[in-house]
Amino acid sequence: MKRNIKIILHLFKQFPDLCKIILGYCFRNLFIKKHYWLILERGVDAQDNAWHFFKYVKNNHPDVLVKYAIKKSSPDYFTNLEGYQDCVIEYGSVKYYFHLFKTSFIISTHVNTDMPSWLKGKLKNTCLIPKGKVVFLQHGIIHNDHKVLHYPLINIDLFITGAKREYDLISKIYEYPKGSGIIQYTGLARFDNLSDNHPKKRILIMPTWRMSYKNLNNSQFIKTSFYLNYSSILSDQEIQLKLKEKGYELDFYNHFEFQKFNHLFECFESKYIHILKFGTKRVQDLLKDANLLITDYSSIYYDFFYMKKPIIFFLPDQEEFREQQYGKDFDDPANFGIVALNDIEAKKLILDALDYNCPMDMKYKKYSNEVFPLADSYNCERIFNAINQLK
Repeated sequence: MKRNIKIILHLFKQFPDLCKIILGYCFRNLFIKKHYWLILERGVDAQDNAWHFFKYVKNNHPDVLVKYAIKKSSPDYFTNLEGYQDCVIEYGSVKYYFHLFKTSFIISTHVNTDMPSWLKGKLKNTCLIPKGKVVFLQHGIIHNDHKVLHYPLINIDLFITGAKREYDLISKIYEYPKGSGIIQYTGLARFDNLSDNHPKKRILIMPTWRMSYKNLNNSQFIKTSFYLNYSSILSDQEIQLKLKEKGYELDFYNHFEFQKFNHLFECFESKYIHILKFGTKRVQDLLKDANLLITDYSSIYYDFFYMKKPIIFFLPDQEEFREQQYGKDFDDPANFGIVALNDIEAKKLILDALDYNCPMDMKYKKYSNEVFPLADSYNCERIFNAINQLK
């Protein structure tokens, strides 16, 4: 009985979306006369590969009808999409669903973000599922086994990869049909914008989230190893003094899923340490401005490695994370940078890096060339050509 009530309540909550989907399908031909390429991220942002690819198509292929889907309440709508508003539609609106059912390609950084995932599962095998070909741009480079991305669990017509080793990994273990051409190594769209890289004496700390912490309240979160480890670094007086001495600043940028806990870190802010909120700065600008990246299991380190800049991996909770979230890395983090297993080691590595102005060892630069044989500014062009081949 409780299960049935829960399902009914969930259906009631999703009823407005279901109505919009039905309206979008029924009146698609009345309001939308031509087919479009629909591009989106999570519907609330425009900073990642979808945004870069959207701009490329608009600026280089004006003959292609393209729409970008985003909530107009997003700060990115007023900044990163300025000048493109005539090609932007409100994510989740009835107009959005008109376009969704007329799109030739659904081009996204995340799978199943074109409509509410719970409803999409229920509508499977009905006419209310969009017929456009699905292009998965990704929002990072896969370096472990994401079971949910295995074939045939998701419907993807083109699976973009950003590194040669990633392409080899997915081709080998993700079970997509051999010779299908679904998986292609083109490079990530956002990599095109990494060549003008001019560090500004900044250190960037950018950890990923923890799935098991997502639903914690504030009092529970401050007891987690995540909070205790990062607060130990942010509150360290020796690091503060070294930042001042060397003329550096440190930016702490929480993962999108952990931004709701930002206020718990704000007590560590100072003239030299900044707790950054989502939307105040573009992630790519943060990466380009930084001389040193400190991260854990986030694939964002590949962008930094692409630019041949030094990385410190802060991995104090490896066993817990691997067991609960993404599993083992298929490439040793030690091939990309120096590994710290606790906050004491991490602090020492940060201080050492500051003493020598954040150098990168030549062995890491050589490995970067192996990981990224396509290190150029033609990633968007290769993606565009790959999409055109789907027609």
